[in-house]
Amino acid sequence: ANSFGDAIEGHYTSTVPTPNHWLTPEISMENHHRMRIASLSKAITGAAIQTLVVSGQISTSDRMVDLLPDELIPNSLEGCEYPNHSTNIDDNGTPEDTSDDVQYGINDIRVSHLLNMQSGLDVDPPETDVDERMTRDWHYEHDWVDDDSFYQGKNNPCIDDETVAEEYNGGWDAPVKIETAIRETLRLPLNHQPGTTFSYSNIGYTILGEIIEEQSGMEYEEYILEYVLAPMGIDNMQLGKTLFEHRVENEVTYYSRNNSTSVSYTHLTLPTNRE
Repeated sequence: ANSFGDAIEGHYTSTVPTPNHWLTPEISMENHHRMRIASLSKAITGAAIQTLVVSGQISTSDRMVDLLPDELIPNSLEGCEYPNHSTNIDDNGTPEDTSDDVQYGINDIRVSHLLNMQSGLDVDPPETDVDERMTRDWHYEHDWVDDDSFYQGKNNPCIDDETVAEEYNGGWDAPVKIETAIRETLRLPLNHQPGTTFSYSNIGYTILGEIIEEQSGMEYEEYILEYVLAPMGIDNMQLGKTLFEHRVENEVTYYSRNNSTSVSYTHLTLPTNRE
């Protein structure tokens, strides 16, 4: 599944004019060139959720876990406290009195929390300040299966590295799909109690994309085109893809300030060793 608000599985591309420095020096920007709108696409995902609300198919007060397909709900793992993480307890301001403690977790996340970025699913997983550990940027080797890395990898008991390795043939079938990223993210402790704190979340809008698919019975892109864009007369938008070789026709190449194209697409890299 795809969510236009997430970097793993793509964004919308659109024919929106921008300065020529986004293109190679030999190519001038023209109206037929297509560009990604990145996180502006979250508004499109939110609008699609509202169409489901208006039609009565879902409510913003519905629990996230009740709207997702079963395969996205994590299984328990030995050594991982999921679903009742000891760090996810609200002591109601009386740490010495446990009688009024409230345990919270993913079962408390509502659609409204995902929309308002108050789900507790932050950009960075708990207890790490490593930028590359952002859930949207998880690297197969470093963050999922490596046990000798600066990143958590196998050292995180809440990452099902064995299943991930099996699903992706030891990395040869990577990149990891968004469904896997969601499942593994939901097994981690939340950063705060749902509904209490705003924290920017890409994975939250990715989950909303999955809810759209599950509740509508349609592919995400198909639903967006029919129920959000077509009524506004928009017919020239489509999903962007993750890999460079999957870019759409006339899509531009994006350059960073140091002339790197790493901000454009993910280039497929294979494991160094294959058993």
